[in-house]
Amino acid sequence: MRTLCLVIMLPMLSCRHAAEELVRPDVPCDTASVTYVADIVPILQQHCALADCHVSGGDGTGDFSTYAGLLPQVQNGNLLQAVQHLPGAIPMPPSGDLIPTCDMAFIVAWVNSGAEEN
Repeated sequence: MRTLCLVIMLPMLSCRHAAEELVRPDVPCDTASVTYVADIVPILQQHCALADCHVSGGDGTGDFSTYAGLLPQVQNGNLLQAVQHLPGAIPMPPSGDLIPTCDMAFIVAWVNSGAEEN
C-alpha cells in the first residue's frame, strides 16, 4: 500500500515543480537583454504588486506597481536580499516560496545591469 501511494504521489509532485518553473513559459530564460517593461514588470505583477502588498496603500515596503516605488528597494539592496531569501532579510514572497528560477535570474540580471527603467 505504501509503495502504491508513493507511485501515485510522485508524478503529482514532479508536475507541481515543473509548473512552478514554467510560470512564464512563453519567455525563454535568456537574461542577456532583460528590460524593466518586458521582463521585470510581469514578474512583479505576479509575485509582488498584489492587493495589500507592494502597491499603493499596501502593507509592503514600497509600491512595486511603479518604477519610482520599486527603485529605492533596488538601490538599498533589499529587493535582491528579500527575493533570494538571504540571511537577515525578510523573505519575499512571504509564503516562503522562492520566485521561480528563471524569474529570479531576470531580476538579478536587471539589478546587476543597473536597474534601468527600459
